Amino acid sequence: YIETPDNHKIQCNGKKVMALDYEVKKDEDYIFKVKESNKDVQEQKLKVDDEYIKSKILEVQNPTEGTGVTTIKINRYINFDDFVTYCKFGENGVWEQCENEVIKYDYVDFYQKNLLNDEGKIPIYVKISNSKNSNQILLDSKEYEVSLQDGIVQKLENAKIKNDDYFEITINKQIYKMHTYLFEGDQRWTKDITFGNEKDIGTAKSYAQNMIVVKVDGDLIIEEGVTVTTYHSSYGGPKGMLLYVTGDIINKGTISMTARGAYAQGQNVYLWNNGNNYEYVPEIGATGGAGIRNESGSAVNGNKGNSGIGRQTGGGGTGSGRKYWGGKAIIGAGGRGTSYSGGSGSGAANQDGGNDRIATSGAGSSVGGARR
Repeated sequence: YIETPDNHKIQCNGKKVMALDYEVKKDEDYIFKVKESNKDVQEQKLKVDDEYIKSKILEVQNPTEGTGVTTIKINRYINFDDFVTYCKFGENGVWEQCENEVIKYDYVDFYQKNLLNDEGKIPIYVKISNSKNSNQILLDSKEYEVSLQDGIVQKLENAKIKNDDYFEITINKQIYKMHTYLFEGDQRWTKDITFGNEKDIGTAKSYAQNMIVVKVDGDLIIEEGVTVTTYHSSYGGPKGMLLYVTGDIINKGTISMTARGAYAQGQNVYLWNNGNNYEYVPEIGATGGAGIRNESGSAVNGNKGNSGIGRQTGGGGTGSGRKYWGGKAIIGAGGRGTSYSGGSGSGAANQDGGNDRIATSGAGSSVGGARR
């Protein structure tokens, strides 16, 4: 049996393991008794003070490795009336309530929010707080290594790619599908060259599928007047192009991705891990220009899209418009950029007269695609 501090006996009926819920008050002494068959009674003293809470109540599990997401799980073994659990990530972080006792962060968030210390580690703090009397107990404080995975460029360094083949890379749960081209030895390109095909780009019914990766295992010279680019249609091009040269590159010509923005949903494109930062193109680009409602009798110019920051692509601009007399002209907003394209522009709208007539133009797409 187990005997609780209030002299209540719980019969174990031969069980070797028992779980017991018992309510105690902080900083008071309690004695539990355990009696096993053919053995003397054993006493276990319990005092729930700050030190006990720190060592026994909560546990911060190690961050999940290799997934791109750090998961901090707070295991609370004892419930506290009127107490709430809070977590803070980094010295510059803010305390936030652990609603489900599981906090998830993308590695990149730690860098963007300047939460790492000088050693590249993330300090994690856990506390409980009683709102009634402002009693706070710091439960746990630990530092964890935050290791970034290699970026696309680093993964391609040793990847076994083939010429005119298809290849996938996964970084931080992001999957990048690639159409690869391989040139072995030094190269001199003297004619225009276009990489990719219709399978790589978007259509009216589907998004663009692949990033173009051109790897030159040696030196590369692009001669004067030569243009290096990708296949495209009226729906834009592939999901970017990476020209990877292991030796020296001398570019006398033009490497162009003009009007090659991909018709595709964005994703974080992790380019390079330089040791204390992640260089990447954000999934979401800058916002487009604001829509226009023209009820005057004069022409109006379109609004430009917003410029991207931190490798963001820019937002799309708006069309211009005019209302001659009566009615109105409504011009849609420019589209938001993605990692694979600047935002598309909206159309123009001209109202040719009449009090009840309204001319409208559609908004720019926020899944990109550069029109010819």
